[in-house]
Amino acid sequence: MCSTTLLDDWGPEKLNDEQRRDLLEIIEDRYEKRSTIVTSQVPVDHWYDMIGNPTIADAILDRLVHNAYRIELSGESLRKQRQTPCQTAHEGVRTLTGSWGAFSRPDSQPTLISSS
Repeated sequence: MCSTTLLDDWGPEKLNDEQRRDLLEIIEDRYEKRSTIVTSQVPVDHWYDMIGNPTIADAILDRLVHNAYRIELSGESLRKQRQTPCQTAHEGVRTLTGSWGAFSRPDSQPTLISSS
């Protein structure tokens, strides 16, 4: 059975103790067995700060980044390009400029995905 876990838009807030432990358990269980994709607007070099505990951050990121492919996206946000006149007029519209992330394949070939 093939399965992929996607952590989308990860990292807008720091993790608490329970979230750190849960994430480590998920990543450990999937390491070199199942695919994992992580996307975030936060650059990978800031992920240690988001996780909060250096020891747990090392364990999580070692597993995510090990043998990873990193994909950096650049250019104008697709959301910005596709804005309708109503969206453009709405002051509360916030567009994304990019994502960072990691994709971990079960064959030990994780992929980091990022954009700026």
